[in-house]
Amino acid sequence: MKRTLTFVCAALILSVMAFLEAKTTRSAGAATLPGPEQVVTVPLFVLQNDGGFYFYTIDPNEMATLQGTAGWHYIGIGCYVLPNNKKLPGSAEVYRLVKDVTEQGTTIFNQGAGTYANHFYTTDHANAKHAAISLGWRLEGIPFYVSPKEVAGTVPLYRFYRPYSEAPAAAYGTNYYYEQHILTTDKEDKANAPSAQFVRIEGYVWTKQTALDAADGLVDSGKVKTIDHPAAMSPMDQLFSLGCSQNAGNKQISCPTVRGWDTCNFYKNKGEINVSFCTTTMDQFAFANMETDLTSRSCKRYLGRAGEYICMTLNGDQACQGYLKKKDGLVTKCLSVKQDQMEKDLYAHGCRSRLGRADDFYCSTEGMKTCENYRIDGRVKICRPITK
Repeated sequence: MKRTLTFVCAALILSVMAFLEAKTTRSAGAATLPGPEQVVTVPLFVLQNDGGFYFYTIDPNEMATLQGTAGWHYIGIGCYVLPNNKKLPGSAEVYRLVKDVTEQGTTIFNQGAGTYANHFYTTDHANAKHAAISLGWRLEGIPFYVSPKEVAGTVPLYRFYRPYSEAPAAAYGTNYYYEQHILTTDKEDKANAPSAQFVRIEGYVWTKQTALDAADGLVDSGKVKTIDHPAAMSPMDQLFSLGCSQNAGNKQISCPTVRGWDTCNFYKNKGEINVSFCTTTMDQFAFANMETDLTSRSCKRYLGRAGEYICMTLNGDQACQGYLKKKDGLVTKCLSVKQDQMEKDLYAHGCRSRLGRADDFYCSTEGMKTCENYRIDGRVKICRPITK
């Protein structure tokens, strides 16, 4: 009888232990399940050139390149916006358009040997379409997203506009006041928008880095979660993002491309990095010869960026593409008038770039036919119908 009771007690103890182990396992499993996917807002960097034009980007490489270009100056972080690598439900696309600045029909060049480019940002699809078709602007894609409505932690993003004008100079000649489009979160900021007119609120942006639920996005503002404010990217981080490396003694930085090399010298000359030399593995003599060759073929630096070119002729575009394919760091980007015309044509037929990509488009029924023609021609890789 005593042996039977002992057996029953042992069985009961084992059962309780098994139950507790199973419960613990289930609890541990629940604790390790991944949380909801999040989309985190990113800083919108603000730069300005000597011509007074503003440039807004979330791309650290674009920011570093312009900082390393003569005539451009880094202003700071204007606000925080949604990245363009994943569209959050309920968010609004911001279209970026560009055109060269001219005086009496002549293109104006900046100190960095590239043209002064004026940029225009808007969430208004009809406005962007009209500018691309009728006003000489070229669509560059969707650089970032914003909230179309006010949600927790956001402030309005205002757009100001100053039209082109001319006035006699005090001594002689003419003063040219170029057309400008300015984005700001401060509606009373007259210093950054002198004599400019308020146009509209383009959307709502964040004042600090914020994480949002990727599934519900801006539909449920109650799921917005604030996280710590990140530090601004340092000059060294910018150089590392361009593929540059620092030797063991920390006195020399080597960059694989002319973009990185120019940026390194820019910071070195300003005294913002403590290095003795900026070197590059690319052939500087070959770079000088290549740039001379492209210039003779009606190509010019794009936004004043070394290693990036826009070509006005098919011959120039083919030459640029040939240098690009070598992947030796001399050319990192080629744009052509042909490509600009294609994008304008697609935009006019109801297509829009997917995530700012140059070869992937969403199109209306009418636009699909146009897109397919370019796909057959090899200039577009993917044509996607717009789903309602």
